[in-house]
Amino acid sequence: MDKRTILALVISVGIFIIYILVQMFLGGKQPSQIDTTQTITRDSEITREESETETGYVGSIVPVESEGEILLVSDELKDIKINKYTVTFSQKGALITHLKLNDYYDLDENPNDDIKPELIDMVVSEKSDVFPFTLFFGEYNTAKDVFLFNKEKSSETEYWFSKKYEVREKNNSMFFILTKIFSFKDPYIVDLTIMLESVDNYSLPLNFEDTMYTLTFGPQIGPKVEKIDNNNIEIRKYLYYAADKRKDITGKVKDKKFIIDKDISWAAIEGKYFVVIADPPRQIIENNAGFDTTNIPGLFARSSMFFFRSYEKRQTINEEFKFYIGPKIKDILKSYSKNDFQKVISENIFFDWIVVLLRWLLTFLYGIIRNWGVAIIVMTIIIKIVFFPLTQKGFKSTTKMQELNPKIEEIKARYKDNAQKMQAEIAALYKAHNINPLAGCLPWLIQIPIFIGLFTMLRDQFELRGAVFISGWINDLSSPENLFRFPFSIPFVNWTHLNILPFVMTGMMFVQQKFTQTPTASAGSNQMKILLYAMPIMFFVICYNMPSGVVLYWTVQSLISFFQQIFTNTMQKKKKKENIPETMKGNVIKKKRK
Repeated sequence: MDKRTILALVISVGIFIIYILVQMFLGGKQPSQIDTTQTITRDSEITREESETETGYVGSIVPVESEGEILLVSDELKDIKINKYTVTFSQKGALITHLKLNDYYDLDENPNDDIKPELIDMVVSEKSDVFPFTLFFGEYNTAKDVFLFNKEKSSETEYWFSKKYEVREKNNSMFFILTKIFSFKDPYIVDLTIMLESVDNYSLPLNFEDTMYTLTFGPQIGPKVEKIDNNNIEIRKYLYYAADKRKDITGKVKDKKFIIDKDISWAAIEGKYFVVIADPPRQIIENNAGFDTTNIPGLFARSSMFFFRSYEKRQTINEEFKFYIGPKIKDILKSYSKNDFQKVISENIFFDWIVVLLRWLLTFLYGIIRNWGVAIIVMTIIIKIVFFPLTQKGFKSTTKMQELNPKIEEIKARYKDNAQKMQAEIAALYKAHNINPLAGCLPWLIQIPIFIGLFTMLRDQFELRGAVFISGWINDLSSPENLFRFPFSIPFVNWTHLNILPFVMTGMMFVQQKFTQTPTASAGSNQMKILLYAMPIMFFVICYNMPSGVVLYWTVQSLISFFQQIFTNTMQKKKKKENIPETMKGNVIKKKRK
């Protein structure tokens, strides 16, 4: 290859690497974990421990024992199938301890096991003893209180829990009732209604630094994973939507509490394939919502959000939080367009149209073939056919420039002390042979948006999750092959599993690079050859832990490019042979006879 083509390849690889690094590190290092005694206050830097005896000072909150029998986590509150969920409630705190998605399984389970994998649980608490929908009054955590389950008011899609509290002041006490109503009327939607009622017709005695209560969702969203790498295994993004704009603040939310300084429409914690979106009531205004990623004992990483309810002098409060908890599929999210939930999926004016087109093509092919891996291969072939005229032109230009390498080296040797004259002579040589030096670069550069679009689409295509290509080898196109686990972790790269496809891809790239080298090489071009050999190695390191669907695409396109190069070289030799003058052909025949 000539230097310009190599430069185009280097630029292409460089842009690709930068794009991947941005995707990998945009979210930064993921935090770990919240102490169950920690609270969330308006001051994002303040976390204070609850007192075990809060009953003796002004404004202290005391739970009042409920009348009647209370069954703790009774069987009727376990594994309830409601709409798209299987739900388990706890009367302690009126919380959801398990929220499983009925249509999706945890693919981290060994697919070769006879045991059926578990449903994905969107509640990940581990040993932290923290659960979603915890409500705080100032520093008082209601998660430790046992709520009354109101069976009479509850229905198949609605569950009522209530608790009576006393607020003790210097000379008197006031009482109020907290009611939490969970509703599951729409697919993947949890509506939580918070009701506060003063018992004695007084204003609610709830003013904690201008906040009536704080509602939290956490400590982590499902599915459960070993680690969050913000790239291939699992990601965490922290988003909000305000003034008709989606804002990604992942880089700002690192091991701390972050308060959003906007009047938001929604806030979201986004995973690779699943997402939690919270649409708070309109009383949750500017500076009243945020994210928390501080450490929590008993949990590998924390991703939670919180909402402050500003103080109002009122006797009753009745307001609803809407939570979307489910798959990150745009068609499903669009059904809640009035809440703008579909905006959680990133849109890029440069690449989105390519991603949409490629996703349509891949889905269409799958509808015919019924195998996502084969659909990726066929899609790759179609893309190569579409770009064949462009890449063929580039290959031809590269071949012609390789043939001129000896003459170019002569010019360089002749005018090594006069760079201006050297460039002029090389330009004249190109012109004399009707060669455009950029013709070998442009085909590679033009394909960069397509490649990035393919990379994005294959990495995030929800339908590839759990899609089997070849059973026993590639059981999930959305993840690396992970054929078996090493008894150790490879230093520096932290690889823990064997993946075969990256070796096949790299070997194919080596063969392709070797085949495209010109036999006439100077010391300068040898340096370029070293760079060319370095590219497969770089791709190997980058792609080793990528989803196997992405690696499959790159392997197939490298294989097709290799055969295309063979075809181009054969045609060039044939054309060159046909263009030999008849007199020269006669001389060649005579020499052979001699």
